[in-house]
Amino acid sequence: MFLFIRKLEGNTKPIDDYQTLVDLNIRSRLSGIPGVAGVQTFIGAQQEFQIVIDPLRAAYLGISLPDVARALRSHHDITSGTMDVGRKSYLLRLQASDSPEQIAQTVLEWRNGNPVRLNDIGEVRIARGKRGSFAIYNGEPAIGMRLTREAGANVLSTLAQVYNEIDQLNNGVLAQQQLKIEKSFDPSIFINRALTMVTSNIVIGIIMAMLVLFAFFRRWQPTLVVTISVPISIIVSFIVLAVFERTINVITLAGVAFASGMVMDAAIVVLESITRERERGAAISEACIAGTRKVWRALLASTLTTVAIFLPIAFTSDSDAQLFADLALTIAISVAVSLLVAAFIIPVICNRLYRFDSQDKITAEPTSEGVALRALKTMTATRRRCLAWCFTLIACPVIFSASLLPDLDYLPPLRKDSVDTIMRFPSSAHLDLIEQEIVQEMATRLQPYLNGEQQPQLKNYFIAVSPGVMSMGTRVEDQSQVGQLKALIKDEITAGFPDTRAYSSQGSITGRFGGNRSFTIHVQADSLKQLNQGVKEIIPMLKSAIPGAVVRAKPALDANQPELRMHVNADRLSEMGWRYSDLQDVVKMLGDGLYIGEYFNSQERIDKIIKTAKPASPQALMQTPLSNTAGQPVYLGNLAQVEETQAPIRLRRVNRRRAISLTIVPPAQMALGVAVDQVTALVPQMREHLPMDAEILMGQTADKLNRSVENLVFLMCSAILLLFLIMAVMFSSVRDSLMVTLTLPLSTIGGVLMLNVLNLFTVQTLDLLTLIGFVILTGLVVNNAILLVAASRDFEQRGIALKEAVHLAIAQRIRPILISTMTSIFGMLPLLINPGTGAEIYRGLAAVVVGGMSLSLLFTLILIPCLLLLRSPSQSHTSGTEMEVKPYA
Repeated sequence: MFLFIRKLEGNTKPIDDYQTLVDLNIRSRLSGIPGVAGVQTFIGAQQEFQIVIDPLRAAYLGISLPDVARALRSHHDITSGTMDVGRKSYLLRLQASDSPEQIAQTVLEWRNGNPVRLNDIGEVRIARGKRGSFAIYNGEPAIGMRLTREAGANVLSTLAQVYNEIDQLNNGVLAQQQLKIEKSFDPSIFINRALTMVTSNIVIGIIMAMLVLFAFFRRWQPTLVVTISVPISIIVSFIVLAVFERTINVITLAGVAFASGMVMDAAIVVLESITRERERGAAISEACIAGTRKVWRALLASTLTTVAIFLPIAFTSDSDAQLFADLALTIAISVAVSLLVAAFIIPVICNRLYRFDSQDKITAEPTSEGVALRALKTMTATRRRCLAWCFTLIACPVIFSASLLPDLDYLPPLRKDSVDTIMRFPSSAHLDLIEQEIVQEMATRLQPYLNGEQQPQLKNYFIAVSPGVMSMGTRVEDQSQVGQLKALIKDEITAGFPDTRAYSSQGSITGRFGGNRSFTIHVQADSLKQLNQGVKEIIPMLKSAIPGAVVRAKPALDANQPELRMHVNADRLSEMGWRYSDLQDVVKMLGDGLYIGEYFNSQERIDKIIKTAKPASPQALMQTPLSNTAGQPVYLGNLAQVEETQAPIRLRRVNRRRAISLTIVPPAQMALGVAVDQVTALVPQMREHLPMDAEILMGQTADKLNRSVENLVFLMCSAILLLFLIMAVMFSSVRDSLMVTLTLPLSTIGGVLMLNVLNLFTVQTLDLLTLIGFVILTGLVVNNAILLVAASRDFEQRGIALKEAVHLAIAQRIRPILISTMTSIFGMLPLLINPGTGAEIYRGLAAVVVGGMSLSLLFTLILIPCLLLLRSPSQSHTSGTEMEVKPYA
């Protein structure tokens, strides 16, 4: 988060004069807020205790500059322990005189009984040094501050405390100084938008699920009985999350939104079973017990399979899977609680409060034939038809899913209403030149848009400059105009400046340039010159392979600065009586200054340096007069030869080898996975333009994308295996467990088809959050199959023939299956169709779940009967003597 301190109207003091105020009062108060890891300030020139020497006057008086440095470097306080005198112990301290006036009177030498003082060869002052950076906010000079959050700290809670502190500062000490802190970007706005969006989706989803229940039950009383499982599951889920020290955030609320329809499933099945027992003439208390007992094992199996799918994600150590841990944990807890509610609370409510009457007759006798049952009998009339349906419903989804999968991406876009821009300058350009010729001109171009005279109107903007690079953030009033703003920045605001390169992209909440849709490749070689040349040839290849992509090199290829390299004449240096360290000190004085200690002005410590006036040219530098130890004059050019050359500003190493990193931001319409694949395919051609020892490494994002997909696939396979084992134990049959597992491809094709339908209206890639949707589906779609298999086995154990048992299971379970599936779908539907800001985060996940459950509902009702009927009668029929066996389901 960036903050900027600007002057109010009427304040004529330079903004740099408030650096002490910022360091002592503002920075310390903000950094002390719980949850704030640190505060970095972007201030112009720092104050320095400067001792400015005139080399000509020093040489004229025969004063050696290294001697001056040694004399002043030792000029500081010391303590030498204690001295005991009688009954007292005294602390021994040598107090140095260190005020500017006292330092100026320092005696360097005595000549003929007269002192040569420091102010004879220079002056002492407290002044500002060389600027290392500067910033402007809305066209005005400002002091920038960047706040970083502690890992694990609650964002909204931390921001609330920061904003409260800012208000106190603005109304207190800053108001007295005619200053104000401004926020360039408020992350809480986007977090609250997302929270509001998810919360509204939860409410809408619950209402829609209730309407579905009412459409089936046609009475409010049974509808409310089922709905009561939702608030209980949500409240208990929040309590358990608190026990695990998890916060309620956008991810956990999304888990609640997805679970809002799922938690009704168990209650629907129990209520249906109880109602059936009442229809058969059982007393209310007996119906509640018998109805719950009949479906208990099936519900337990379906709940265990759902929880088994999510727990590996909730407790995985993979960094990317941890992004969805709260989502998985919330759903797992909600579903587990819903089983307990259905098994213990729903029967009590039915026994004590719910009164059954003729309107509660929810179904005809199990032997009655409806349209669906007659169609199913026709489709499964022969063994050949069953085999054909099994092959079609298992093989086709696998084939079509693989061919219709959207392009792979990393994470959904987390964009904000701003455009981030990075501009590179020639490394030799100093900050004053950049401010006068570039920054001020850009501020002039932006002013009409800030005033609202031209569109798009800006809310605010900032420009922060450091040597060689500028960062600019521009925010627009209307978020729908971000695209226009990006074009404006590219075509007008940053255009026309020679020897500069600008890169712009829509701002990301993550703070990274390019957001989650950028990746990096590292090009390594031992020869820096050959590496630079090769990368210059590679960049056009990348831009050609990925049209519209932004390719940024770090460090910049032309990030070389003119350098005056001195070669010392060791013989002449020794003849002068100087050591090498003496010449080092002199060169530092001729540059930015020689650091000799600190000066404390009762408020803060500032650097104490010795410097000279900057030479006007390399020739003037070599003509700098010096004095040897004997007081004889000599020129710097007599001690060293100067060479004008170029040197890199910075070097980058990856795995301890020199490297240039290329950050690639693909165009918005291209998925990150496609861009990574294209760059990977281009690697052999890129190697042809590099030296023989060169290597090309994929950066962290590209590697993490592939690794994350592999981890999610592994988690899904592990979850399926665990699901299979749980069902094999619950059914006491590997065959039945396998039949349920074979329904999983049906959900996959539904999710893939829905993603393709969604892509007709908006861009939806296969990002990691969307992949989690397929994991969620794995735990959901097997529930219907479990209910059918369990019911069929129940009828078989009563002595009913296989085919009739299958038909009866369909007739008995089709209604609760339909109701539970429809409530789950409508509970998640708002996340799919909501067009609000932030909805794109979960839209892909919701599309997968809604599409997968919708299609699997239809196909499961066909596939499971076909698989059940493929068993031979000898494997399935149970004799009549076993009719009294305890029901399986």
